Amino acid sequence: MYKNINDLLKNSESHNIILLFGEDEFAREEAQNLLIKKFVATEDDKFNFDIFDGEDAKLNQIIDLCRSYPMMTERRVVLVKRFDKLFLGRTSKKIETSSPVANYLESPSETTVLILTASIDGVKDVFKTFNSSSKDAYQKKVGSIKFPYNKIISKYCWMEFPRVYESEYPKWVESRLKSFGKTIDHNALEILVSRTKQTLRDLSNEVDKLVLATEGVSNISLKDVSFLTGSTREYTVFELQKAIAERNIAKAVMIMNKILAVDRQEMLMIAIYSKFFTNLLKICDDFRVGMPPNSMSSKLGISPYQFNDYSLALKKYSPDEIEFALLAICETDLKMKSSNSDGLMVMQNMLFEIMEKKYENPSLL
Repeated sequence: MYKNINDLLKNSESHNIILLFGEDEFAREEAQNLLIKKFVATEDDKFNFDIFDGEDAKLNQIIDLCRSYPMMTERRVVLVKRFDKLFLGRTSKKIETSSPVANYLESPSETTVLILTASIDGVKDVFKTFNSSSKDAYQKKVGSIKFPYNKIISKYCWMEFPRVYESEYPKWVESRLKSFGKTIDHNALEILVSRTKQTLRDLSNEVDKLVLATEGVSNISLKDVSFLTGSTREYTVFELQKAIAERNIAKAVMIMNKILAVDRQEMLMIAIYSKFFTNLLKICDDFRVGMPPNSMSSKLGISPYQFNDYSLALKKYSPDEIEFALLAICETDLKMKSSNSDGLMVMQNMLFEIMEKKYENPSLL
């Protein structure tokens, strides 16, 4: 039982069954990905890693795999998403005492790490009760939970992810930024939360963008947030990045004009797009040989959501065109630093140079 994901990661090697549950789907998924990243680090690990979805998986198949020995590594890792879907409806006494899962919970394999994620109806505040001074209250709480969660919670490792309410979003964003070594001004925080769609996933994406755009800056100001969120949510540097990835030059020029009319931060835009095309160059060969998107996003150290723009661009730009784009960005950087040219005109020319089609079928080259 852990409150903090970092504590769980530090001690995860000692657990062979880990249950992640609660109403916060985003945090559950994030914890799941961190655990997989730790346990599945090499090609041999990947060979012994299996994923099931409780919506369509068979329980016997999962248990049989958990009981099988790994090949070429010391352990097998099995992830079961939406584990709760395997136990819809009422459970009988027979299932609780003699089913495959009951038997496995009595004697799990020492060479398998079984990671389960679930949203369990009616089950919440388990950690709060566990952390209270009343052991009787905790035992009563666990006793009220249906099989197999009661067995798992009483005997094995678990972490609960309670719902984060909208009133708690500012505190959540501050904590998130703190993990990146950053602070944020109060007014900037209010603007960020008010202009973002009200889900943790959306807030997390905005935080990731802020961290990327304020590299080397420890405190985020209202100016930083206003530049990234734009005068409306439509016109941001990341909407411009998406238009560039789509190779939609009319849309890209329109968004750039809107952004620069509000705040002339050409150098920040150059830095962001330089990093974007540099990352594209790092994975263009991986894309051509069919590497899964999750593996490529992991290689770049970005979230799967952020990878959407990369996936679009890899289909629109050839490796040569990516290199040409980096050259155009570099030349634009020099022009902005060494001349008194019209910044808007220089930036527009950069867009035309990057997005001008140079090959008929770049995705096939």
